[in-house]
Amino acid sequence: MGIPHKYAAVLIDWDDTLWDFRHNAFVALKEVFFKYQLTNYFASFESFYELYEEHNKLLWKDYAAGIIDKDTLQRERFLYPFRQKGKNDEQLARNVGDDFLETTIKQTGLVPYARELITHLHAAGYQLIVLSNGFREVQYRKINASGLAPFIDNIVLSEEVGAQKPAPQIFNFAIQLANVSKEQVIMIGDNVETDIKGAFDFGLDSILFDPYQEQKDNPYATYRVSGLKEIENIL
Repeated sequence: MGIPHKYAAVLIDWDDTLWDFRHNAFVALKEVFFKYQLTNYFASFESFYELYEEHNKLLWKDYAAGIIDKDTLQRERFLYPFRQKGKNDEQLARNVGDDFLETTIKQTGLVPYARELITHLHAAGYQLIVLSNGFREVQYRKINASGLAPFIDNIVLSEEVGAQKPAPQIFNFAIQLANVSKEQVIMIGDNVETDIKGAFDFGLDSILFDPYQEQKDNPYATYRVSGLKEIENIL
């Protein structure tokens, strides 16, 4: 059990830490791709996905850094692949984007051992707070559909705080909500910049969830795990 009383509250990222965003988004994108007959513009789903995914990652980094707003992210991530094929159709991009969000919500795949970890932390008495940069209109529905909501004490979304991870304001909001000191809080997440460095800069311990073992020498994480089950040895 590690040191069960060192921490009182656990802040935990949602997408790709508990909810399998990578898989769920891929499934949703594929469904939307064929629904809108995007083979009229792209040679294959794979060619569309490659264009979309590369630019989407850059846009999310800019969103977290406050460089772009939510509307720009939502519009540009789908408009970009079309532009690469000479089609600058904002309405089509928006329709595809809206449908993608709705389709994504229906996916319920969790990261391996997510359910077991959350029930373990809940049973151990930790206060569990989801801390996410995800969009308000989908995150609550995703969490409710996941089956994990009964074990989660609070949900803190960047849109509602007015600051995205890694900004200190969102971490401060969460610990104020938990009514605990920094020393009593640990952050769990898969994103080095938003979750781990954000927590480090704010003065929190953290657990880097690194399933692909890409960050073996990360200087910001207090702990690093490649599987969620390993967290039970820490908390």
